[in-house]
Amino acid sequence: MRAGGQLLLHPRISWPVWFRPDQLRRCVASARPVLSADLSEEPTHCCGNHCDPCVWEVYHGKLKLYQRKLIAWENDAVDMKPFAGEPPARDGSTEFAPGDRAHLKNVVARSLLHMNGLLVDVLEEDKAGSRWRVRPVGGHRVLTVPAHKLQRKLNGIS
Repeated sequence: MRAGGQLLLHPRISWPVWFRPDQLRRCVASARPVLSADLSEEPTHCCGNHCDPCVWEVYHGKLKLYQRKLIAWENDAVDMKPFAGEPPARDGSTEFAPGDRAHLKNVVARSLLHMNGLLVDVLEEDKAGSRWRVRPVGGHRVLTVPAHKLQRKLNGIS
């Protein structure tokens, strides 16, 4: 048993980690943001009449607020050195890999403008190439978007 610490689950990984007392206070002080009930399911009642605001616009606006809270929580979480199996940090290259996070950008369709700035998890490259399958962080729907519509998330800054 180590003196002056405690074995707990780390907020970003699923196995126990030994925390020093100063790290423990930071970890326990904040809990991971929870999706609100109105974000648990995507809207299914869009009428298609370009209402202002559309239910999708409201949904994605609330999803962006949740994502900002999640990013702030992740940035405040206890710092850890990379562990075995974690992909190495990459430079500012524009290539994506499964597991990366990116922001949607340059969405110009009038009915989808509200999706600009949405944070997405990159799932895989589409078989056709230069397109990526992504899922909004906190969302359920998988989208296929061209690579030029994705902007790499830099250093936790949104």
